[in-house]
Amino acid sequence: MVVKVYGPAYASPKRVIVCLIEKQIEFETVPVDLVKGENKNPEYLKLQPFGSLPVIQDGDFTLYVHLSFSHILKCIDSFAESRAIIKYYAEKYKSQGTTDLLGRTVEERGLVEQWLEVEAHNFHPPIYQMTTQILFFAKRGLPADENLIKESEEKLGKVLDVYEERLSKSKYLAGDFFSLADLSHLPFTQYLVGPMEKEYMIRDRKHSQTSDFPSLEQTLARSSGNFDIALESESNSANDKKCLKAFSDVALTIAAYLLIIIITLWARIITFMICCCFYFTHLLEFHSIKDQREDAYRLSLTFSIETMTYTKSSAVKNPGALAGDESQVKAFADKKLKDEDDMNRCVL
Repeated sequence: MVVKVYGPAYASPKRVIVCLIEKQIEFETVPVDLVKGENKNPEYLKLQPFGSLPVIQDGDFTLYVHLSFSHILKCIDSFAESRAIIKYYAEKYKSQGTTDLLGRTVEERGLVEQWLEVEAHNFHPPIYQMTTQILFFAKRGLPADENLIKESEEKLGKVLDVYEERLSKSKYLAGDFFSLADLSHLPFTQYLVGPMEKEYMIRDRKHSQTSDFPSLEQTLARSSGNFDIALESESNSANDKKCLKAFSDVALTIAAYLLIIIITLWARIITFMICCCFYFTHLLEFHSIKDQREDAYRLSLTFSIETMTYTKSSAVKNPGALAGDESQVKAFADKKLKDEDDMNRCVL
Protein backbone atom coordinates (compact mmCIF):
# COMPACT_ATOMS: atom_id res chain seq x y z
CA MET A 1 0.00 0.00 0.00
CA VAL A 2 1.44 3.36 -1.07
CA VAL A 3 1.40 6.05 1.59
CA LYS A 4 0.12 9.40 0.33
CA VAL A 5 1.56 12.60 1.76
CA TYR A 6 -0.66 15.60 1.02
CA GLY A 7 1.00 18.98 1.18
CA PRO A 8 4.16 20.88 0.21
CA ALA A 9 7.50 19.14 0.70
CA TYR A 10 8.97 21.57 3.19
CA ALA A 11 8.89 22.31 6.94
CA SER A 12 7.14 19.59 8.96
CA PRO A 13 6.01 17.54 5.90
CA LYS A 14 9.69 17.21 4.96
CA ARG A 15 10.42 15.69 8.39
CA VAL A 16 7.79 13.03 7.67
CA ILE A 17 9.17 12.38 4.17
CA VAL A 18 12.70 11.83 5.52
CA CYS A 19 11.28 9.28 7.98
CA LEU A 20 9.41 7.43 5.21
CA ILE A 21 12.59 7.24 3.13
CA GLU A 22 14.59 5.91 6.10
CA LYS A 23 11.94 3.26 6.70
CA GLN A 24 11.89 2.40 2.97
CA ILE A 25 8.15 2.98 2.84
CA GLU A 26 6.75 3.52 -0.63
CA PHE A 27 4.96 6.83 -0.79
CA GLU A 28 3.86 9.57 -3.12
CA THR A 29 3.44 13.27 -2.52
CA VAL A 30 0.21 15.00 -3.49
CA PRO A 31 0.84 18.76 -3.86
CA VAL A 32 -1.74 21.01 -2.22
CA ASP A 33 -1.41 24.74 -2.92
CA LEU A 34 -2.42 26.75 0.14
CA VAL A 35 -2.15 30.07 -1.68
CA LYS A 36 -4.70 28.96 -4.29
CA GLY A 37 -6.96 27.62 -1.56
CA GLU A 38 -6.78 24.00 -2.70
CA ASN A 39 -6.87 22.95 0.95
CA LYS A 40 -10.47 24.24 1.09
CA ASN A 41 -11.73 22.05 -1.74
CA PRO A 42 -14.53 19.65 -0.69
CA GLU A 43 -12.47 16.58 -1.62
CA TYR A 44 -9.57 17.67 0.56
CA LEU A 45 -11.84 18.62 3.46
CA LYS A 46 -13.05 15.02 3.52
CA LEU A 47 -9.49 14.06 4.51
CA GLN A 48 -8.78 17.04 6.76
CA PRO A 49 -11.92 18.86 7.98
CA PHE A 50 -9.87 21.86 9.16
CA GLY A 51 -8.14 22.34 5.81
CA SER A 52 -4.64 22.15 7.32
CA LEU A 53 -1.51 20.42 6.04
CA PRO A 54 -0.05 17.86 5.74
CA VAL A 55 -2.28 14.79 5.65
CA ILE A 56 -0.87 11.25 5.69
CA GLN A 57 -3.10 8.59 4.13
CA ASP A 58 -1.92 5.05 4.86
CA GLY A 59 -4.58 2.78 3.38
CA ASP A 60 -7.73 3.31 5.43
CA PHE A 61 -5.77 5.08 8.15
CA THR A 62 -5.42 8.86 8.01
CA LEU A 63 -3.17 11.13 10.06
CA TYR A 64 -2.94 14.88 9.83
CA VAL A 65 -1.21 17.77 11.56
CA HIS A 66 -2.60 21.24 12.09
CA LEU A 67 -0.27 23.36 9.94
CA SER A 68 -1.24 26.18 7.59
CA PHE A 69 0.87 28.67 5.70
CA SER A 70 -0.41 31.49 7.91
CA HIS A 71 0.93 29.56 10.91
CA ILE A 72 4.38 29.61 9.38
CA LEU A 73 4.24 33.31 8.58
CA LYS A 74 2.92 34.23 12.02
CA CYS A 75 5.61 32.18 13.78
CA ILE A 76 3.19 29.71 15.33
CA ASP A 77 4.95 26.45 16.14
CA SER A 78 2.79 23.59 14.84
CA PHE A 79 5.47 20.95 14.32
CA ALA A 80 4.93 18.73 17.38
CA GLU A 81 2.34 16.70 15.47
CA SER A 82 4.86 15.83 12.73
CA ARG A 83 7.09 14.33 15.41
CA ALA A 84 4.14 12.22 16.51
CA ILE A 85 3.73 11.00 12.92
CA ILE A 86 7.38 9.98 12.54
CA LYS A 87 7.15 8.10 15.85
CA TYR A 88 4.09 6.30 14.50
CA TYR A 89 5.91 5.13 11.36
CA ALA A 90 9.10 4.28 13.24
CA GLU A 91 7.04 2.04 15.53
CA LYS A 92 4.77 0.52 12.88
CA TYR A 93 7.63 -0.35 10.51
CA LYS A 94 10.37 -0.86 13.13
CA SER A 95 11.69 -4.00 11.40
CA GLN A 96 11.87 -2.29 8.02
CA GLY A 97 14.54 0.06 6.65
CA THR A 98 16.54 1.84 9.31
CA THR A 99 15.51 -0.26 12.27
CA ASP A 100 16.91 1.75 15.14
CA LEU A 101 15.06 5.05 14.71
CA LEU A 102 13.42 4.63 18.13
CA GLY A 103 16.36 2.88 19.81
CA ARG A 104 16.98 -0.77 20.55
CA THR A 105 16.72 -0.69 24.33
CA VAL A 106 14.72 1.22 26.89
CA GLU A 107 17.81 3.33 27.66
CA GLU A 108 18.38 4.14 23.99
CA ARG A 109 14.73 5.02 23.53
CA GLY A 110 15.02 7.32 26.52
CA LEU A 111 17.97 9.09 24.88
CA VAL A 112 16.06 9.39 21.59
CA GLU A 113 13.15 11.00 23.43
CA GLN A 114 15.55 13.27 25.32
CA TRP A 115 17.20 14.66 22.18
CA LEU A 116 13.85 14.95 20.42
CA GLU A 117 12.80 17.22 23.27
CA VAL A 118 16.06 19.18 22.96
CA GLU A 119 15.39 19.62 19.24
CA ALA A 120 11.81 20.73 19.86
CA HIS A 121 12.52 23.20 22.67
CA ASN A 122 16.11 24.36 22.12
CA PHE A 123 17.07 23.87 18.48
CA HIS A 124 13.77 24.48 16.72
CA PRO A 125 12.72 27.89 18.18
CA PRO A 126 15.83 29.92 17.18
CA ILE A 127 16.30 28.29 13.76
CA TYR A 128 12.58 28.70 13.14
CA GLN A 129 12.78 32.42 13.90
CA MET A 130 15.77 32.76 11.59
CA THR A 131 13.98 30.92 8.78
CA THR A 132 10.90 33.09 9.16
CA GLN A 133 12.78 36.39 9.34
CA ILE A 134 15.39 35.70 6.64
CA LEU A 135 13.39 33.67 4.11
CA PHE A 136 9.67 34.33 4.48
CA PHE A 137 9.82 38.02 5.34
CA ALA A 138 12.28 38.72 2.51
CA LYS A 139 10.08 36.96 -0.04
CA ARG A 140 7.05 38.91 1.16
CA GLY A 141 8.90 42.21 0.99
CA LEU A 142 8.65 42.73 4.74
CA PRO A 143 11.49 44.14 6.85
CA ALA A 144 13.31 41.52 8.88
CA ASP A 145 13.98 42.06 12.57
CA GLU A 146 17.78 42.14 12.58
CA ASN A 147 17.93 42.13 16.38
CA LEU A 148 15.77 39.00 16.51
CA ILE A 149 17.93 37.33 13.84
CA LYS A 150 21.10 38.13 15.78
CA GLU A 151 19.57 36.95 19.06
CA SER A 152 18.30 33.72 17.46
CA GLU A 153 21.67 33.05 15.83
CA GLU A 154 23.41 33.42 19.18
CA LYS A 155 20.94 31.02 20.82
CA LEU A 156 21.33 28.53 17.98
CA GLY A 157 25.12 28.77 18.26
CA LYS A 158 24.96 27.79 21.93
CA VAL A 159 22.74 24.80 21.08
CA LEU A 160 25.13 23.71 18.33
CA ASP A 161 27.99 23.95 20.81
CA VAL A 162 26.14 21.46 23.02
CA TYR A 163 25.62 19.20 19.99
CA GLU A 164 29.30 19.50 19.09
CA GLU A 165 30.28 18.41 22.58
CA ARG A 166 27.86 15.48 22.43
CA LEU A 167 28.89 14.39 18.92
CA SER A 168 32.57 14.52 19.82
CA LYS A 169 31.87 11.54 22.08
CA SER A 170 29.09 9.81 20.14
CA LYS A 171 28.54 9.30 16.41
CA TYR A 172 24.90 10.37 16.68
CA LEU A 173 22.91 12.22 19.31
CA ALA A 174 21.37 9.16 20.98
CA GLY A 175 24.37 6.86 20.53
CA ASP A 176 26.08 4.99 17.71
CA PHE A 177 22.86 4.68 15.68
CA PHE A 178 20.91 7.12 13.50
CA SER A 179 17.58 7.87 15.18
CA LEU A 180 14.55 10.14 15.06
CA ALA A 181 16.52 12.58 17.21
CA ASP A 182 18.95 13.16 14.32
CA LEU A 183 16.30 12.92 11.62
CA SER A 184 14.13 15.60 13.21
CA HIS A 185 16.93 18.18 12.82
CA LEU A 186 17.43 17.72 9.09
CA PRO A 187 14.70 19.85 7.42
CA PHE A 188 15.56 23.15 9.10
CA THR A 189 19.29 22.40 9.02
CA GLN A 190 18.94 22.24 5.23
CA TYR A 191 17.58 25.81 5.25
CA LEU A 192 20.47 26.88 7.44
CA VAL A 193 23.18 25.61 5.08
CA GLY A 194 21.19 26.44 1.92
CA PRO A 195 18.88 29.43 1.36
CA MET A 196 19.88 31.23 4.58
CA GLU A 197 23.61 30.94 3.71
CA LYS A 198 24.57 30.17 7.31
CA GLU A 199 26.58 27.06 6.45
CA TYR A 200 29.52 28.28 8.51
CA MET A 201 27.53 27.53 11.68
CA ILE A 202 27.72 23.82 10.77
CA ARG A 203 31.04 23.80 8.93
CA ASP A 204 32.91 25.37 11.87
CA ARG A 205 31.80 22.46 14.06
CA LYS A 206 33.47 19.39 12.59
CA HIS A 207 31.27 16.84 14.34
CA SER A 208 27.93 18.50 13.45
CA GLN A 209 27.66 17.54 9.77
CA THR A 210 24.71 16.48 7.58
CA SER A 211 26.60 14.95 4.64
CA ASP A 212 26.14 11.37 5.91
CA PHE A 213 22.36 11.38 5.53
CA PRO A 214 21.32 10.19 2.04
CA SER A 215 17.65 10.34 3.02
CA LEU A 216 17.96 14.11 3.30
CA GLU A 217 19.45 14.31 -0.19
CA GLN A 218 16.56 12.24 -1.58
CA THR A 219 14.08 14.50 0.17
CA LEU A 220 15.72 17.59 -1.27
CA ALA A 221 15.59 16.03 -4.74
CA ARG A 222 11.87 15.35 -4.35
CA SER A 223 11.14 18.83 -3.05
CA SER A 224 13.50 20.68 -5.38
CA GLY A 225 12.04 24.12 -5.99
CA ASN A 226 8.89 23.52 -3.96
CA PHE A 227 10.01 25.73 -1.11
CA ASP A 228 10.95 28.63 -3.40
CA ILE A 229 7.81 28.16 -5.49
CA ALA A 230 5.62 28.27 -2.38
CA LEU A 231 7.38 31.37 -1.13
CA GLU A 232 7.20 33.02 -4.56
CA SER A 233 3.50 32.20 -4.85
CA GLU A 234 2.83 33.66 -1.42
CA SER A 235 5.01 36.66 -2.28
CA ASN A 236 3.07 37.30 -5.50
CA SER A 237 -0.20 37.00 -3.62
CA ALA A 238 1.05 39.44 -0.99
CA ASN A 239 2.25 41.86 -3.69
CA ASP A 240 -1.14 41.70 -5.42
CA LYS A 241 -2.82 42.53 -2.12
CA LYS A 242 -0.41 45.42 -1.56
CA CYS A 243 -1.08 46.81 -5.06
CA LEU A 244 -4.83 46.49 -4.57
CA LYS A 245 -4.61 48.24 -1.20
CA ALA A 246 -2.42 51.01 -2.66
CA PHE A 247 -4.89 51.50 -5.54
CA SER A 248 -7.79 51.61 -3.08
CA ASP A 249 -5.96 54.17 -0.93
CA VAL A 250 -5.27 56.39 -3.96
CA ALA A 251 -8.88 56.09 -5.14
CA LEU A 252 -10.20 57.00 -1.69
CA THR A 253 -7.83 59.98 -1.49
CA ILE A 254 -8.93 61.29 -4.89
CA ALA A 255 -12.59 60.79 -3.99
CA ALA A 256 -12.07 62.68 -0.73
CA TYR A 257 -10.40 65.61 -2.53
CA LEU A 258 -13.18 65.73 -5.14
CA LEU A 259 -15.80 65.72 -2.40
CA ILE A 260 -14.04 68.58 -0.61
CA ILE A 261 -13.86 70.59 -3.87
CA ILE A 262 -17.55 70.01 -4.62
CA ILE A 263 -18.58 71.00 -1.09
CA THR A 264 -16.40 74.13 -1.28
CA LEU A 265 -17.90 75.16 -4.65
CA TRP A 266 -21.45 74.65 -3.42
CA ALA A 267 -20.69 76.64 -0.26
CA ARG A 268 -19.38 79.53 -2.35
CA ILE A 269 -22.37 79.41 -4.70
CA ILE A 270 -24.80 79.45 -1.77
CA THR A 271 -22.89 82.31 -0.12
CA PHE A 272 -22.99 84.30 -3.38
CA MET A 273 -26.73 83.73 -3.75
CA ILE A 274 -27.36 84.85 -0.16
CA CYS A 275 -25.31 88.01 -0.73
CA CYS A 276 -27.25 88.74 -3.93
CA CYS A 277 -30.55 88.34 -2.07
CA PHE A 278 -29.43 90.77 0.64
CA TYR A 279 -28.19 93.25 -1.98
CA PHE A 280 -31.39 93.27 -4.05
CA THR A 281 -33.56 93.40 -0.93
CA HIS A 282 -31.57 96.39 0.31
CA LEU A 283 -31.81 98.04 -3.13
CA LEU A 284 -35.58 97.61 -3.24
CA GLU A 285 -35.91 99.08 0.23
CA PHE A 286 -33.74 102.03 -0.81
CA HIS A 287 -35.88 102.81 -3.87
CA SER A 288 -39.07 102.44 -1.84
CA ILE A 289 -37.85 104.90 0.80
CA LYS A 290 -36.56 107.25 -1.90
CA ASP A 291 -39.97 107.26 -3.64
CA GLN A 292 -41.67 108.01 -0.33
CA ARG A 293 -39.27 110.88 0.35
CA GLU A 294 -39.77 112.30 -3.13
CA ASP A 295 -43.54 112.19 -2.69
CA ALA A 296 -43.22 113.96 0.64
CA TYR A 297 -40.91 116.55 -0.91
CA ARG A 298 -43.32 117.23 -3.78
CA LEU A 299 -46.15 117.58 -1.30
CA SER A 300 -44.10 120.01 0.80
CA LEU A 301 -43.05 121.96 -2.29
CA THR A 302 -46.66 122.20 -3.47
CA PHE A 303 -47.63 123.43 -0.04
CA SER A 304 -44.84 126.00 -0.15
CA ILE A 305 -45.93 127.26 -3.57
CA GLU A 306 -49.50 127.54 -2.41
CA THR A 307 -48.34 129.37 0.69
CA MET A 308 -46.25 131.74 -1.42
CA THR A 309 -49.19 132.39 -3.74
CA TYR A 310 -51.35 133.14 -0.78
CA THR A 311 -48.69 135.40 0.68
CA LYS A 312 -48.33 137.34 -2.56
CA SER A 313 -52.06 137.79 -2.79
CA SER A 314 -52.04 139.04 0.76
CA ALA A 315 -49.19 141.41 0.00
CA VAL A 316 -51.38 143.40 -2.31
CA LYS A 317 -53.34 144.28 0.72
CA ASN A 318 -50.28 144.53 3.04
CA PRO A 319 -47.03 145.18 1.05
CA GLY A 320 -44.84 145.48 4.16
CA ALA A 321 -45.20 141.82 5.06
CA LEU A 322 -44.01 140.43 1.66
CA ALA A 323 -40.26 140.53 2.28
CA GLY A 324 -40.48 138.58 5.54
CA ASP A 325 -42.79 135.93 4.07
CA GLU A 326 -40.55 135.33 1.04
CA SER A 327 -37.50 134.77 3.25
CA GLN A 328 -39.45 132.27 5.35
CA VAL A 329 -40.57 130.31 2.27
CA LYS A 330 -37.00 130.20 0.90
CA ALA A 331 -35.66 128.94 4.27
CA PHE A 332 -38.36 126.25 4.35
CA ALA A 333 -37.47 125.05 0.82
CA ASP A 334 -33.73 124.92 1.63
CA LYS A 335 -34.43 122.86 4.73
CA LYS A 336 -36.46 120.37 2.70
CA LEU A 337 -33.64 119.95 0.19
CA LYS A 338 -31.09 119.41 2.99
CA ASP A 339 -33.33 116.81 4.64
CA GLU A 340 -33.66 115.00 1.32
CA ASP A 341 -29.86 114.86 0.87
CA ASP A 342 -29.36 113.56 4.40
CA MET A 343 -31.98 110.92 3.84
CA ASN A 344 -30.27 109.71 0.61
CA ARG A 345 -26.87 109.47 2.34
CA CYS A 346 -28.34 107.39 5.17
CA VAL A 347 -30.00 105.00 2.75
CA LEU A 348 -26.83 104.59 0.70
